[in-house]
Amino acid sequence: LNIQNKIFEPFFTTKETGSGTGLGLAVVYSAVQDHHGAITVYSEEGKGTVFNLYFAVSKVITTGKDNIQEIVHGSGRILIVDDEDLIRVSLKAMLEDLGYDVLEAQNGKEAVKIYQENMKQIDLVILDMIMPVMKGVDAFKRLKEINPDCKILISSGFSKDEDLDNMKKDGLAGFIQKPYRKHQISSRISEIISKV
Repeated sequence: LNIQNKIFEPFFTTKETGSGTGLGLAVVYSAVQDHHGAITVYSEEGKGTVFNLYFAVSKVITTGKDNIQEIVHGSGRILIVDDEDLIRVSLKAMLEDLGYDVLEAQNGKEAVKIYQENMKQIDLVILDMIMPVMKGVDAFKRLKEINPDCKILISSGFSKDEDLDNMKKDGLAGFIQKPYRKHQISSRISEIISKV
């Protein structure tokens, strides 16, 4: 019960030091609050955990046709850098559905290594800001040192404006706030990759 009372707090984690930041559920909670919803959790040891999310019914009616038109498909290879397994798995599936090849890294240090080995084949890096081992800001600097033309899209639920301002001066390709929808990330990626 003590753990359940804390799971939505930023930086609370039951993982070992260096294994995760504890921001996954905090981002989910924040997104639910932003949409005037509620979230509950029920858990039994040895049986499992159930999360219930509640949202008010939207008054805006959208058609499937409109949603399809908003989604932009593409091609190329993208490196996802995020320490949250759920976010990486979800984003990988989303990007592959859009037509992209995907590489994954769990932290900045791993991302730098993967980028060094595959630089010529990577069209875009989607980089989280808050991670163990090497945070996003430091990974951004290293990637830009390796290749000043490296296209990097910061994807984060938490970020400092000053960090983003400094990265923009150093060639940041863009920023997208977590959580985002498929059409938002698809159009953002298309804009960045298509720029010469």
